[in-house]
Amino acid sequence: MGFKGLLLAAVLIAAARICTFFLPTQGAPDFGKMPRIGPGSDQPYSSLPSAVFPISPDVHNPVQAEPDVAQAPSSVATGCKSASPAVVTVYAGREIGSGSIVSSDGLVLTNNHVVSRLRQRSLYVETLEGTRYDGQVVATDRRNDLALLQIETQAMLPIVRLASNQITEVGQSVCAIGSPLGKAGVLTEGRLLKIRSNGDLESNVLLKPGSSGGPLLNAQGEMIGVNKGVAKRSESGGGDRNSFATSIDAVREFIQQNRLSRPSVEPKN
Repeated sequence: MGFKGLLLAAVLIAAARICTFFLPTQGAPDFGKMPRIGPGSDQPYSSLPSAVFPISPDVHNPVQAEPDVAQAPSSVATGCKSASPAVVTVYAGREIGSGSIVSSDGLVLTNNHVVSRLRQRSLYVETLEGTRYDGQVVATDRRNDLALLQIETQAMLPIVRLASNQITEVGQSVCAIGSPLGKAGVLTEGRLLKIRSNGDLESNVLLKPGSSGGPLLNAQGEMIGVNKGVAKRSESGGGDRNSFATSIDAVREFIQQNRLSRPSVEPKN
């Protein structure tokens, strides 16, 4: 190879190294942008993206980013915290979402979009205390963005109680528990702003990627909906974003249609 050939090879190698330096590292966590919808849209909600992490069977709570979510110290939070032991983090392949244990034998409720890209990857849930259970998807509802999982356990698990639809009222205090950005057990508080024509619940509870599939709770710690998406307050895109949840009516119907021969979901006290 002549001098010109050697010079050209050196230039190509240097260019390749520069490109490698500036390209993002493959497999790095990707939290994505929060999808939004305008207040005039007919679409009931825009799905929250799940938190995403590199594929690794040995990863334990891999996302270390600290979410900008304030803890709610009010009396409402006290009731909501009673549900915390039954709220789990859902690891579906590379996706991280949230879920609620709704039967003591291991049925877990979450969003369809949390598990929709699972394919052949592993699925497991982890409690706030760090106990991990393998699971599988047993039913999905794309229209209401719901999924039902069965986890493998012989233990009697705590559950999130389902509220009666008669006690869901606009203006009431509500809170959410979930795993925003992979941080388990984060509780945020707000108020129910609207019950939409399709039954979805609109509130001002702050949600972030990873909150998908977690419960929207009343002051007694009972589930009134399943969190699934966010919207922006104004056409300009500024300000806090309202959140959306599938209503308890749709949740209850979905569970009862898909529990087969299982005993009924334990009612609220």
